[in-house]
Amino acid sequence: MGGFAQAVLSFPTVVVTPLLVVVIGYWIVVIAGGADPDSEADGGEVVSGPLAFLGPTGAESNLLKLGELRGRLSAAQVQRWAEVKAAYVRELALGGAGRTTTR
Repeated sequence: MGGFAQAVLSFPTVVVTPLLVVVIGYWIVVIAGGADPDSEADGGEVVSGPLAFLGPTGAESNLLKLGELRGRLSAAQVQRWAEVKAAYVRELALGGAGRTTTR
């Protein structure tokens, strides 16, 4: 048993183990439903900061669709989601790169 205690109390193990326990504990709480890793504590903005100037990217579209499905879109996000959908329909009508059908 002396070898086990020595291994547990050695340098890297004694530093990394408490951090690992915290991470595992966090994910147990998330799985149990006690924490929401996708919480909108930042005000619910989907795209902000330096990325706000970009057009409708796949990530933005996916996040807006997820917000719509979850019922958590703000008025500005609802408007932006309508713009993204209209742009997609327009692109399909013009035969753009997003076209998924063939003739």
